[in-house]
Amino acid sequence: MIPIRYFLSALMLCLLAGAGHIQAQCTSDAGTITLPLTTTCEGADFSVTHNGNMNLDADDILVYVVFKGITPNAGNVLATSANGNFPYQGSFLANSPIQIAAVVGNDLGGTVDWDDPCLSVSPAFDLAISDTPPLTVSASGILTCVAATATVTASSPQQDLTYLWSNSATTSAINVSAAGVYSVTVTNQFGCSAQGNTTVFQDFNVTQPDAGPDQVLTCAQPIITLTASNLGFQYSFLWWGPNGFASTVLNPTVSQAGTYTLVVTNTLTGCTATDNVTVTADVSAPLASAGPDKGIPCGGGTITLEGSATPAGSSFMWSGPGNYLSTAQNPIVSLPGTYTLVATTPNGCTATDVVIVFPGPVIDPQNFSVTQPDCGGGNDGAIELTTLPAGGQAPFDFVWSGPNNYTSNAEDIQGIVAGTYTLAATDATGCTFYAMVIVAQPQPLSLNTSSLVIQNVSCNGGSNGAISFNVTGGAQPYAYSWTPVYPNTNNLTNLPPGVYSVTVTDANSCTVTLPPFSITQPAPLTITFTNAITSCNTLDVTATVGGTIQPVQFSWSSGAGAVASGSYTAEFTETGTYTLTITTANGCSQVSTINITVDPTTCGYLNGSIVHDLSENCIADNGEPALSGWLVKAEDISGNTFYGTTDNTGHYLIGVPLGTYEVSAIAPNNLWLLCGPGPSTLVPVAGDTFFAGDIPVKKLAGCPQLTVSIGTGALRRCFSNNYYYVNYCNEGTALAEDAFILITLDPFMTPLSSSKPYTNLGNNVFRFELGDLDIGDCGNFFLQVQISCSAVLGQTHCTEAHIYPDSTCLPPDPLWSGAELKLDSQCDADSVRFILENIGANDMNGAVDYIVIEESVMLMQGAVQLGAGESLTLAFPANGSTWRVEVDQEPFFPGFSIPALSVEGCTQNSVFSTDFLTQFAVNDADPWLDIDCTRNIGSYDPNDKQAFPTGYGAAHYIRPGTELEYLIRFQNTGTDTAFTVRIVDTLSTWLDPTSIKPGASSHHYQFDLTGPGIATFLFENILLPDSNVNQAGSNGFVQFSIRPRADAPLETVIENNAAIYFDFNDPVITNTVFHRLGENFLVDTWQPRLPGAEISVSPNPFGDRTTLAIKGLKKDGRLLLQVFDLQGMLVREQATSSAVFQLERGDWQAGVYLFNITQDGKPVGSGKLIVH
Repeated sequence: MIPIRYFLSALMLCLLAGAGHIQAQCTSDAGTITLPLTTTCEGADFSVTHNGNMNLDADDILVYVVFKGITPNAGNVLATSANGNFPYQGSFLANSPIQIAAVVGNDLGGTVDWDDPCLSVSPAFDLAISDTPPLTVSASGILTCVAATATVTASSPQQDLTYLWSNSATTSAINVSAAGVYSVTVTNQFGCSAQGNTTVFQDFNVTQPDAGPDQVLTCAQPIITLTASNLGFQYSFLWWGPNGFASTVLNPTVSQAGTYTLVVTNTLTGCTATDNVTVTADVSAPLASAGPDKGIPCGGGTITLEGSATPAGSSFMWSGPGNYLSTAQNPIVSLPGTYTLVATTPNGCTATDVVIVFPGPVIDPQNFSVTQPDCGGGNDGAIELTTLPAGGQAPFDFVWSGPNNYTSNAEDIQGIVAGTYTLAATDATGCTFYAMVIVAQPQPLSLNTSSLVIQNVSCNGGSNGAISFNVTGGAQPYAYSWTPVYPNTNNLTNLPPGVYSVTVTDANSCTVTLPPFSITQPAPLTITFTNAITSCNTLDVTATVGGTIQPVQFSWSSGAGAVASGSYTAEFTETGTYTLTITTANGCSQVSTINITVDPTTCGYLNGSIVHDLSENCIADNGEPALSGWLVKAEDISGNTFYGTTDNTGHYLIGVPLGTYEVSAIAPNNLWLLCGPGPSTLVPVAGDTFFAGDIPVKKLAGCPQLTVSIGTGALRRCFSNNYYYVNYCNEGTALAEDAFILITLDPFMTPLSSSKPYTNLGNNVFRFELGDLDIGDCGNFFLQVQISCSAVLGQTHCTEAHIYPDSTCLPPDPLWSGAELKLDSQCDADSVRFILENIGANDMNGAVDYIVIEESVMLMQGAVQLGAGESLTLAFPANGSTWRVEVDQEPFFPGFSIPALSVEGCTQNSVFSTDFLTQFAVNDADPWLDIDCTRNIGSYDPNDKQAFPTGYGAAHYIRPGTELEYLIRFQNTGTDTAFTVRIVDTLSTWLDPTSIKPGASSHHYQFDLTGPGIATFLFENILLPDSNVNQAGSNGFVQFSIRPRADAPLETVIENNAAIYFDFNDPVITNTVFHRLGENFLVDTWQPRLPGAEISVSPNPFGDRTTLAIKGLKKDGRLLLQVFDLQGMLVREQATSSAVFQLERGDWQAGVYLFNITQDGKPVGSGKLIVH
């Protein structure tokens, strides 16, 4: 038993010793690893590297493991690697984030023994696996002639993605205008990318139309039907033809010769094609002759009639006594009487002539000698029978009959009037011979209407009128007897206004009294002065001129000399007597004197602040922020209003005459709610300042209201120094997040540089990021562009600035249908198309009106009603005219947009009109949109003023409420740098100061509105170099917009100019621009003023000459035609008594002319002529 006990004890000791030996020998250490990534992408391999600080026992192995958990073990290891390289496997993404570590342990055939008690694990790294962004790429539709662009969009549920398109664009959506495959790479924030693409297809299909064969109008077929081919239900048809002919019928009927153009539109694609058909007229009547008069032989018998006609091939139809009919050319007849010949040509035209068959032989016309009266209507004519009838036996009995129951039995007759006389001469055998003798009326004296020239007196009270004319008929020479008495001439000059009558006598003492001639004079020029105190030491005087619509030059002076003003306004700082001389473009002048009293001791000041009422209690609480750039007005008990502007600190200071005033704010938009004026403030002491109170204003709705203005001083083709300047502000009541501006450049422009980075979105659209804009935040930047040499000199370039977000938070009117009309255009090779689309969510409630204007003429009117998504295409010839379409917006639409669009230069020719696009307003009434349309120029005079729109015609008509945008350009033409430029614009009394909006400018400025309406733009420290040193840098501009007063009556003339001060020099006065308020001033092709009056102008357009024929007049009377060019200058004046004018082109240039027709001084109608 003892040996066994010893053995067990020894065994236990050995086991215990062995265990202690094992614990002491665990020296394995996995060390540390490096993983350069924290995130990798789905499908990507990755690697780890060891830092070399591991310790392996003899039986150990180092492996790298990917696991999920806190510590790797046999159950959570997803992958192992001997070298640290891990190929991607799907379990990585499923268990993301995963852990990576190095493990050291006993080697079990290339893998680690997870049960090794000496197993060592390095510190683990986490690695996130990002899945590839799910990507869908889609196109909004196919490209068509209506949808010239398509939007390609890359969509993914992941956020914070970047995009790179095959066209280098970097936005999630791109607008494209060409068919093809568009691919995009989308990358998330972890650098994981996905690729996708889509194909944009195009459908420009349109079947070439067939307008049918050329056709001929004849007398037999005066109306024909044009026979165009029907291309199918998806096509619409539009015909254009002479004299404004238009029809949407496939096969219209026409009755005028000319070229007819058929424009077909594929309604599915919007594409158009044209074809022409020529309609000629073969309506020449034949020349028909029934031959000489005939006579039946005495005792009876027959005679042969002698018919003839040209052209050859005419048919004949005779009719006569006893129901006689014959189709022979030379029929034989036996009965006396009148026979009628009707000759008909193959074209169906007819001519008629008659012959008389007497019951006896005819006396040869050569047997008579005829003497016509000396004067028209005279009775000194005579007929002498020089030879008795051949074959007759004397004696003869004679019986004459003639006009006015004339009879005579004499052989020869005298003292007769003009007319047809019949002779029956019976000889001794009882045989009667016959003759018909015509005594011609001499050509009467008459006025040659085409030669008549009447020059009216140019100035009221003047005497530079003139009358010149020629007379036709009678026997020369002519004598002229005038009432009132003037020399014996047909060319009177230096005439005062009045009515002049003349009697013309010819060499035979024949006389004619011509219709009286009227020489008119313009209304007398009048000057009305309006005084306005503009500050406490100045008085502004505004002169309103009446009696002319022409531009007027102003010259102010005093006893001390000229006053520094060439404007209708003048600023006076001293008491005195001043004289104003006005001179019109045609040299008429008027002088008026005014006594000025300036008393600086009668003015004081009102001050205060405009406060953002954050507490909305209509109290200006402490700590509430002041608002800068707000307009303020002070109104006295008589209604006199004086304005001010809050400065950068929100304070205002208004100079006013002594008195009591109510001060209130003028909100920039309808998002602000005014709390109402505070208590009245008395200004009792001159020169002192009185606190009128801080004015609280609060939000009506919490919404940003972004405004933008874009402008340029000048544009020059082929030059790169063209700059657009952009101003923007948040005039709303809330922060605007992630604001940006899209600028769409004119197609002839290429951007060169900008003071703010931008993204090219394609199609000449550029995006400028603005970031967040707080209430009252404003900014500006410039964009330099190059204008292509392909642009035509004088062409208008339109560039659009659109700031986002661009909506208002206010709810729409509940009466609004939800429809919204949008107008686009496209120029094709043969047509210009306007596409009117309802882009709203709902159908229109009813039809709205639209008009089409070619150049300055309203060509057509119509009405349209569209369902949601529906469109209407209007197509017109691409003839180089400036076309315009205006459409009424859906009633109660929440915005100011009134769709209107003009297209200039759409033609295959290099010549097109360039004077019409800016005469009408553009569709940029919404505050977040501004469109600048500027003509490129070769050169220009600095220090001027322009207005947009320019207005219609010579009178510059605009509709009431039209917003006017004024551009004032200045240049330092001195010899040194200008440190300060100040522009003072005394607004017309017919402009509404509360609507003024300062706009874009070339340099930073401070704006102020003072007095009754004086806008001041102050450029401090402008450092404007003189033009000799830096011509380009010496220029600048500023623009602002304003509306006419709502109470301005029609025909009100709004004039405006500005004074430009360089440092302390006398001001430079700009030119005066003017507009006239009106309605219905567009000229139609023919606009009747006399009910029932109609006119035909053929041809129109015309080259050398045309004929104007007037129908429907109620009475006869002298007509006067006056033709004007589009600048209102009279270029032709003609008179007629026949209702037909033969008009020669003369030296007129190609273009549009307006005409006016009056009868006895009363209007008949007006219209347009087109000269090509």
